[in-house]
Amino acid sequence: SEPEPFFEGPPRNIVILFYYLGMVTLLVWNAILSFMAVFVQGVCKDVEWLSEGWGSWSARCYSVAVNVVFLLTASRRLTDKFSLAFRLCFGCFLTALGSMGLMSCDWFLRDFDHDRAMAIALFFITLVGVGGSLLQGGVLSLAGGVHHRAMSAVMVGQGFAGVATGIIGMPLGDSRIAMSVVYIVLSLMTLAVIPIICCGAGGCPSLRHLLWPTKAASGGTGADMLPRMRQNLAQDRDSPLSPGFDRSALQLMTDAWPMVLTVFIILFVTFLVFPSVAVMWQPVENVKLAMATFQFMDVVGRAFAEARSFQTSSPRKVVMGAVLRFLFVPLFMAVQQGEGEWARSAALQTALMALFAFSNGYVLTLAMTLGPDQDGIMEDEKARVGSLLGFGLVHGIFWGSMLSVLTQIGV
Repeated sequence: SEPEPFFEGPPRNIVILFYYLGMVTLLVWNAILSFMAVFVQGVCKDVEWLSEGWGSWSARCYSVAVNVVFLLTASRRLTDKFSLAFRLCFGCFLTALGSMGLMSCDWFLRDFDHDRAMAIALFFITLVGVGGSLLQGGVLSLAGGVHHRAMSAVMVGQGFAGVATGIIGMPLGDSRIAMSVVYIVLSLMTLAVIPIICCGAGGCPSLRHLLWPTKAASGGTGADMLPRMRQNLAQDRDSPLSPGFDRSALQLMTDAWPMVLTVFIILFVTFLVFPSVAVMWQPVENVKLAMATFQFMDVVGRAFAEARSFQTSSPRKVVMGAVLRFLFVPLFMAVQQGEGEWARSAALQTALMALFAFSNGYVLTLAMTLGPDQDGIMEDEKARVGSLLGFGLVHGIFWGSMLSVLTQIGV
């Protein structure tokens, strides 16, 4: 018989599993950012393409890879051919391979032509992007199909990943030995997801049905279709598209778009001014404190969204919170361009960054958890909505980063 969904929330061991999965989705990329100086001072030293160095090109290659893969996996034609378990395992493999490849570049290509070395390193960055997008999209899809508690655990886990790598990177960010050790450990942590999936996903029948779905009783096919947990509700749906899993991504977006757009807005605003505007705050000594404040308060915001007293079931409140964050754009720019002592105040900058980061983590987690539970979303469509939310997330980061240059016009 088919498992029933977790109406009262998943058991504790499943929640812990999703904390771990959330961390793994971003650990390697955050480590790459934390040890950026190793490549700038070593393999890619003095290399500039179109007046931009390793930092800009690595971020661009990663972002393009993530967005392209998320766009491709939004299509059922592709995802129906490969199970969710396969996509997760393949994503873990590519992420670990890219991480080990980057470490090898640092150790073996230091005396190589630096332009060619940078091209090889960017290839491995692209592998990390492809693997990371498969992994993140798979985890978000899995969490969306399980329960909103699983989704919030993923979001908090991602926040912890940033804090953990930031704590290590601040004192050791220019150490080759430390980078190698961290890359090896994180690669092993990423690969550890494969046996977890292959050995039964924590012994949970519902997760196994999501990871390895079988042909639906009604005659539907597809490797990534969820079992019909609530078939009667699907049959009662007043839509010619019933049953739910027959809808394409565009058709599903007609019900999922409010929270997908909200997630996009949240990340768009964040990356429109962070870190591009924040790193220009004066004096420069305050910038490191501002960066650390963001990492910490972002996790605090995500954790608050898990607390029942701070949760909301109102999509309108979440949308309003996302739109109000646009106010941070002129505030950040005012602090950057201000000439008085008030603009150089560490207390003001820290307070503004704390509120900015808290709202990012809090509102984003609320939007991600509400997304699969929006009106019109069937139980067997929630996993695909989780993937669509990831699509909004990565595109918000991408377009916010690309358009952040507009905040520097006239500066």
